[in-house]
Amino acid sequence: MLWKRLLARHKLDRELDEEVRAHFRMAVEDRIQRGESRQDAERNASREFGNALLVREVTRDMWGWATLERLGQDLKYSLRQMRRSPGFAAVAVLTLALGLGATTTIFTIVNGVLLQTLAYREPGRLYVVENIPPARAGLTRNLPVNARHFHEWRTHCQSCQDISLFQGANLTLLGHGEPVRLPALEVSYNFFRTLGVQPAIGRDFLPDEEGTPNSGELILTDELWRSRFNGDPSAVGRTILVSGERYLVVGIMPRNLHLPWGAFVGSPAPPLIFRPSPRNFARETPDGNLNFTSVVRLKPRVGGDQAAAELNGLLADFVRQYKLETRIGLTPLLQEVTRKDRAPLLLLLSAVGAVLLIVCVNIGNLMLVRTASRYREAGVRLALGASSSSRRRWCWSASAALRDSHWHMRACVCSSRELLWRFRDWMRSTWIGASSASRLWRPPSPPLFAASFRRGVSRASSRMSL
Repeated sequence: MLWKRLLARHKLDRELDEEVRAHFRMAVEDRIQRGESRQDAERNASREFGNALLVREVTRDMWGWATLERLGQDLKYSLRQMRRSPGFAAVAVLTLALGLGATTTIFTIVNGVLLQTLAYREPGRLYVVENIPPARAGLTRNLPVNARHFHEWRTHCQSCQDISLFQGANLTLLGHGEPVRLPALEVSYNFFRTLGVQPAIGRDFLPDEEGTPNSGELILTDELWRSRFNGDPSAVGRTILVSGERYLVVGIMPRNLHLPWGAFVGSPAPPLIFRPSPRNFARETPDGNLNFTSVVRLKPRVGGDQAAAELNGLLADFVRQYKLETRIGLTPLLQEVTRKDRAPLLLLLSAVGAVLLIVCVNIGNLMLVRTASRYREAGVRLALGASSSSRRRWCWSASAALRDSHWHMRACVCSSRELLWRFRDWMRSTWIGASSASRLWRPPSPPLFAASFRRGVSRASSRMSL
């Protein structure tokens, strides 16, 4: 097979040399047996055998990996040329490292924050329910929803598979180390079911645990469970003291679940504790405060506009009775949680893209100047009969050597595991779905620019005069 021949190249070369010498010795011995002297036999056998080097080249071509071998030779030659010009190599490699390193870093963040889907079951069906204020209100963004409106939707909506509600809170954990104030969410009982996630240990909230002021159940995040309870599974079913009241821990959420809902509820940190909402949503007033966030999972093949029309229709009686100026809209969950960060990140990505463009142009100019100084070498190659493919390969190997040197440098820089772990933890605490940012995505190198400069250099070398 081809890959076995590539790995055993030196062994095959030795066997080929031994075979060529054996054939030559056999031809000499045959002529000696026919009466020729050894000197005449060697001379006539050499004339009959022809160019031994050409025989070896033809045989290697028949093996099927001559192109790769020549490419490797050109790369080695380019690396030797780089060692002879350390100043040029250092400037080119460092410039590439700056441009591609910055682009890789920013693209990693953009990919983890804006492009990756949310880590929930069928996240494309998740929407945030919002109140669209009238134009005369002068507000620049939509508003949360009313709790009584949510009860009406959950009871009668046919387009919604599940709809949940939550509100931010702060709770003080006591009795497990120093008292600490923790961000929390008061949620409807079907909050996790709407998202499509389940506790890793224990159970979800039950319907009768919602709307009871002293129901006393909690679900903890994996982070809090490990930091305050040492990852002890027996914490589920244990009674703990929170904000002066006793609560029963009924579940622990999965480790890879990230819920930075702080942006919705005015808190910069993601929640660590979940408890059922103590409010009875059916008894709330329809014209009350708009201070709840609602997330809905639509049924399959139901669009956001269709569901929004149904939600607005369910509020028609409230609108007439209380003269409300309420219009409901649905926003995809991913778009909502990245609303503040989308424009700055795209602007930053455009900036580093412009830097990468400048880097490509500068490297291309350096390559053109360097190749112009090697016209004599190119002329010698052309005079010796080098083919056009050989000249293109020669030009390509020079840029490929620079590119590979840059990736080796980048691999060394990215081997700092401590830096990557710190970066990942910061991303997790800031944006939803950003846990994938710990993997450094390698964007494609700028092949269009490299190909353009290589083609220009190749054409120039083919037109030069000797």
